[in-house]
This record gives sequence, C-alpha cells and structure tokens, in this order.
Amino acid sequence: MEFTRRGLLQYGAGAGAGLILWRFGPGSSVFAMPIPGGTLDPTTIPKYETPLVIPPAMPRTAKLNQPGGKSIDYYEIRLHDRGEVDRARPRQLD
Repeated sequence: MEFTRRGLLQYGAGAGAGLILWRFGPGSSVFAMPIPGGTLDPTTIPKYETPLVIPPAMPRTAKLNQPGGKSIDYYEIRLHDRGEVDRARPRQLD
C-alpha cells in the first residue's frame, strides 16, 4: 500500500472528525461528578506555616583586576545536599 498526500489528507480529516464527534457528541457533556459535601473554603486553609528562609548576602571570594583598570567581583558557588523536606504532607497532631 502506497502512502500519498491524498491518503494523508483523508486520514487527517477522518481523525479530526472523530475527535470532534468524541468531544462534542452525545454523552460528552459531563466528565466529572460534584464533590460530596461541597468544596473547601479557601479562607480556612492555613498558608505559609513554615517561614521562607532568606539567605544571607553571598560573600565575595576575590576581586579580579581586568586590563583597563576595572575590577570584577569573583564568587565561588558550592552546592550541598540537605535532603528532602515534604511540605505537602500534613503534620500529625499528637
């Protein structure tokens, strides 16, 4: 079987029509059921329980002299693995 531009156009039109019928056809008006008991009131959800860490100013390692009399601040950056903190998991009350 040879694959032609006409065949590509026919397959594309058929797939597009199928998607339109699938999306807007009968029985496609409801995809979700309402939540029993309603939804959460957003004003009752506690926010920002753990304060954000404000890092200190980055210490300059050296000042490099550049030709022309200008100096460049030089910084060295290190990365430490501190482990994961799961903030999405609710805390257990004792």
